[in-house]
Amino acid sequence: MTDKENDPEIAASATEVCKTLDIKDSTLRKYALLLKKHGYNFNHDSNGKRYYLSNDVMLLRRLIQLKSNGTMTLEQAAETVIKWANETVIKTPKKAPDSSYNDDIKELKETVAAQNDLLKELFNRLDQQDKKIDKRFDQVNQSLEEYNRERQIQFRKELEQYRLEAPAEAEQTEVQPTAEEAAATKEKESKKGFFSRLFRG
Repeated sequence: MTDKENDPEIAASATEVCKTLDIKDSTLRKYALLLKKHGYNFNHDSNGKRYYLSNDVMLLRRLIQLKSNGTMTLEQAAETVIKWANETVIKTPKKAPDSSYNDDIKELKETVAAQNDLLKELFNRLDQQDKKIDKRFDQVNQSLEEYNRERQIQFRKELEQYRLEAPAEAEQTEVQPTAEEAAATKEKESKKGFFSRLFRG
């Protein structure tokens, strides 16, 4: 316990303090209540159980020494110890030694929880965005299909119209013989008629 007494932040249980100071648990409780009565504050854990720091053990040891001298009553010894404690500025932490660690854990948990909430919100937004994109894609796809259908219908109409107009245009564009070609053709037919008549006769 000697090493612990050099460090004001090291905590000890009531059993350890009783063993170090060679006193009973009931005596330790009596001394602690007496010091508390005179304004000294001990630390308690989350369950309300008292624990002792090295400074507390030093005060208790000093109290026992003064009482053992026989020159003071227990009350006087307690007052003297408290006065000595205030003069030497022995500070007792308000929280348990591991409270800062617990605070860090609590803060970390809160941070993680906040980040999880933020991630959930982001995922929800992404999901909504995906749904909007899918909807927009479906609309574009539907528009394209409608456009293709309309183009096919228009193409069929144009093709049918072309088929109806093609024969008339072919008749109009038929090549007419020139006057010379017509005369030559007529002459051939005339000669052909002469020879036909000659050989028949």
